[in-house]
Amino acid sequence: MVDHGISTGTHVVITGVSGMTEINDLTCYVKVITSDTLELYSNLIVTSPIDGTGFTAYSGGGTLSRLLDRDNNIAIGTNAGNKLI
Repeated sequence: MVDHGISTGTHVVITGVSGMTEINDLTCYVKVITSDTLELYSNLIVTSPIDGTGFTAYSGGGTLSRLLDRDNNIAIGTNAGNKLI
């Protein structure tokens, strides 16, 4: 994965992995280590890493896709919505 363009906290799903099939259909959050390296976490604040030590060996392939999360937060007050998308 070269220059993934993903930021820490992005919610993703992994599919199509050969070998390490335990991570297929895994939804998780990522922590960016380098422009081509990510760590996988089970929570948004990236404090609970996915432990892959018991997984089978990776042999190739795979797709990482961003998931769209719905945010139900509301903003009340003067200019409260100025930064909302």
